[in-house]
Amino acid sequence: MTMIVTIVNGVSGILAYGFLGSSAIGSVTSTAYNMSLASYLVSGVAFSPIVTSGLSTFSQYSSPSEIEDILVTPIGFRGYILASSLFGFLTTLAETALFFGTSIFLLGLDYSYNLPLLAFTVLLGVVMSISIGFLALGMRLVYKQTALLSWLLFSMTGLVGNMIVPVQVLPEAVRYVTYITPQYYFFTVIRIALGNSAVPVTSLLVPFALYSILLFGASLYVLSRGLKFVKRNGTHRWT
Repeated sequence: MTMIVTIVNGVSGILAYGFLGSSAIGSVTSTAYNMSLASYLVSGVAFSPIVTSGLSTFSQYSSPSEIEDILVTPIGFRGYILASSLFGFLTTLAETALFFGTSIFLLGLDYSYNLPLLAFTVLLGVVMSISIGFLALGMRLVYKQTALLSWLLFSMTGLVGNMIVPVQVLPEAVRYVTYITPQYYFFTVIRIALGNSAVPVTSLLVPFALYSILLFGASLYVLSRGLKFVKRNGTHRWT
């Protein structure tokens, strides 16, 4: 499995930069998002921690000893890990603002800011990040690892999530995969909020909001099943 994932990671990276090279003149990003290729890349990299940090956010607060202690106290486990990771989420938002602001200052990039849309999109991104964290934690409680989820989040997002490769340069068959990833809606709406694009934002924002809600509900279910597994088996250590 490690060999297969390594090969797929390498192929995904080659394809990502291969597709990106075909749009190096920046005409695709200028037409679709009213921004240069450099602005497109910077915005993708700067805002990526919001949706990629959730996978590992809760892992440091969910060791076997901590879970066993928390489950016998009045506080709920979900409330405990959310409160414990609050500073981490705030740090991620601060890093995003720092990276984005620094890149603008150093590179002189120009954006058009729709602040209400940008703030709402970031909020949905945080909800999505929490959902991914809950999904990862629920899977780890049962299967002891989240390698598959990590691969889907990092490798596939770079290729089909509209983070560094414009969806417009992807083959048509690959676009169908893009449209079912939550990262696509996050990064696309971010570019609309920053680029004053002519693309109707409602057609993307509504599906993104529904996607975030459904993903959050699914993550609560997966985490609940994982906790029930721990309670039924008494521990989630290897035996």
